[in-house]
Amino acid sequence: MLWKKFREYFANGYDMIIASRMMKGAYNEEDDKTFKWRKWANNFFNFIANIFFRKNKQYITDSINGFRGITKNAFNKINPDGNGYTIEYQITIRALKNNMKIVEFPTHEYARIGGESYAKSIPTGIKFIKTFFKELFKKSNNEKK
Repeated sequence: MLWKKFREYFANGYDMIIASRMMKGAYNEEDDKTFKWRKWANNFFNFIANIFFRKNKQYITDSINGFRGITKNAFNKINPDGNGYTIEYQITIRALKNNMKIVEFPTHEYARIGGESYAKSIPTGIKFIKTFFKELFKKSNNEKK
């Protein structure tokens, strides 16, 4: 059961656990398509978050997926204020900036039960870009302001 996996990682001192749709052994709903627009966009946002914010060798493969767990202490330390689709991206960026202990495990994303996503690509992408720049110029809670 998945809750056991989360419990084990938290018991081992991880601040945040992310179920990744992008890492080896995972499955993204677009994996069988020729053009994986949504997956490619997600990987672009993963790439820039890692390039600009990670402080160790760990590379986060799915900074956007909402299927995750975070400790209360980590959540309070990063103090997220994002909303909507960008909250997970902001939480990941702030965890990277604060050099928190993050682990990912592969997950399978299946077709949506309700059909198409309500997140339109261009407006949602613009929100992610705004979140990225907001975080780029915000100091981490470990840095002097």
